[in-house]
Amino acid sequence: MRNKTKNILAFLSAFGLMFIASCSRPVPDQVTSLYQSYTNSVAAGRGYDAAKKVSDATLAEFETLRDLALDGGRGMTSIGIYDEVSVYYLRGQFDVVALEKLNGRDIMNILVKANLVGEPGFESYTLGNIRFNDTEARASLFNSEGQTPLEMSFSNESGGWKIDPVSFRDRREQLLERRIVEFGGSRDEVMGELLKSRGLGNGLTPNLQRPMRG
Repeated sequence: MRNKTKNILAFLSAFGLMFIASCSRPVPDQVTSLYQSYTNSVAAGRGYDAAKKVSDATLAEFETLRDLALDGGRGMTSIGIYDEVSVYYLRGQFDVVALEKLNGRDIMNILVKANLVGEPGFESYTLGNIRFNDTEARASLFNSEGQTPLEMSFSNESGGWKIDPVSFRDRREQLLERRIVEFGGSRDEVMGELLKSRGLGNGLTPNLQRPMRG
């Protein structure tokens, strides 16, 4: 009788584990679905939709860009080209009163619409080689030509996965810096061209390089 009870309990335990496994999607599926939704939102210019899918730390970084646009400071010397262009873009598009009212989600929406978040054809990039644990995940990005130098990272916040694109931004920055060196370009000239392509016809001007307050 005791052995029979043990067997029943073992069966129920195994069945329970199988049931849980069948009802919960594996982490790679979850981050892949999140990534596809995020890149589709970015590619379509739906910045507020994209902002719902990113980590709190990412939204805080967009608020930092707002603060740098307003006040500049030592933080300007430690940010990458794309972030610096974003700061100049905000200075060129808003006055102090309007910019002060914007939060991280607002800033992200603005920069998504200005094509300063993501890459051209972002929605066609796919994830591969997903590495993960309970709190974070990271994956290489692939395009039609195969694996790219880019990657995307994710964080688990309150039991749900969020985009945390710190590694993507770092890799994208490294690629741009490398291209500038290879082609003998100037950092300021590259930033100026990026601003012109986003509608600021005069490019990088002395006025944009000055903090808005102070």
